[in-house]
Amino acid sequence: MINLEDKLYLNAGIRIKFNDDSWELTDLLNKKRNKVNTLIVMVISVFSHGESIDNSYKMISRKINIELSEFISVVKNLVDSKILVDGKDSNHLWASEVIEEWSKKGWEKSVDYHLLTYDYPFLDYKKDGQLKDVYLMEEYAEKEVDHNRGKKYKVGKIKKEIKVDSTINILKNLSASYKEGLNADTIAKLMSSIFGVLRKRRITWENVSDLVKKTNPSGGSRHPSEGYLFNISIDNLEKGIYHFSSLTSTLDIINDLPEEDYLKKAFAGPLRASFKPKAFIVITSVFERNMYRYREPRTFRTIFMDVGHIVENISKTGDFLGMNIYPHQGIDEEMIENILGINYLEEGAIMGIAVGGEK
Repeated sequence: MINLEDKLYLNAGIRIKFNDDSWELTDLLNKKRNKVNTLIVMVISVFSHGESIDNSYKMISRKINIELSEFISVVKNLVDSKILVDGKDSNHLWASEVIEEWSKKGWEKSVDYHLLTYDYPFLDYKKDGQLKDVYLMEEYAEKEVDHNRGKKYKVGKIKKEIKVDSTINILKNLSASYKEGLNADTIAKLMSSIFGVLRKRRITWENVSDLVKKTNPSGGSRHPSEGYLFNISIDNLEKGIYHFSSLTSTLDIINDLPEEDYLKKAFAGPLRASFKPKAFIVITSVFERNMYRYREPRTFRTIFMDVGHIVENISKTGDFLGMNIYPHQGIDEEMIENILGINYLEEGAIMGIAVGGEK
């Protein structure tokens, strides 16, 4: 029963926007999206900060000709749909608190994603999650091919290929006394030992390629990360931008090195290193690889975990080889993505690493 004195609030998870020729209402908390008319938009707007039904009707009736009975009917439908709620609604109070706290940090867009995905029903691997996971992967394989195991620029884009020994051979031949420092040979060893393929795991599902194993742990063996080298002054290595292709175990020159001012803006964070960088390593993420396997809304977390493992391995391996290594997330992603020729919706720049000479 609705009373005119009742004070109602617009559900904190409601978002309204005008698309093409109609209004669209999205309910983040109840996972619904509907087209609504202008009357609905006007009605809910007067309740946005809390208002009694009586006062709301008075405000609306000054703007449009609407009978009280019709107004109450609209309000009742909005209450039944949980678009309008009372001030004690637990979901509304929780969402309001989260929005207030996150907005203080400038996370207005992120908070909407959080509200939408907060109660996503993840698989429980302590119970039957593992078995359900296998069934899901079989279902995915029946519907979609899964062959994305690495990247290779097109022939016309590659200016030169430098063949690098296999990852397993490089690791076998490294010794504790190997402190040669930074040169063409050692940077190739570093790139291969981090981004190269150690071995493969046989997959029998149709339309699915064998999984690859690398020195870095990666959820589901997806390995979304790619490695690029911006060479400034490494001895015996041509200046330029290189991509390490795990498909062919090659360092491929894909572009000329930009001007110094461009590098200063693109790598402002890594340039804080205490040494003068002779090169920068860029780690990107190819999102499709991860998203094929992990289709829940928090899949982005594993991308950053993947990069974190790689950063630590580069630091340890670089130290072992006698290099200076300084990772820093302070990069201009757009500038780097542009010069690499990648679409940020498909592959995004995540981390930059300054590389210097002998320690």
